[in-house]
Amino acid sequence: MKEKIVIEKEGKLVECNILFTFEVRENSRVYVGYTDEGFDGRKNLYISYFDPAKGHDTLNKVTTANEIELFKQVLAYAKGE
Repeated sequence: MKEKIVIEKEGKLVECNILFTFEVRENSRVYVGYTDEGFDGRKNLYISYFDPAKGHDTLNKVTTANEIELFKQVLAYAKGE
């Protein structure tokens, strides 16, 4: 059974499958990659983070160029590139 989270998308609650998680100790964040299984020409893939010290209830948007680059590297690694 896949792990799931629920997010709000366009004012509606949407159940998403968690694809992977990873922790970055330098910034004390845990990143979560997930999908709503939607397909807009390619699979919808999202990434958010949470601070384990503050709890798991709030997912935050990834906004910095460094975090986006890190995410790209993790995806390339997962794909075996």
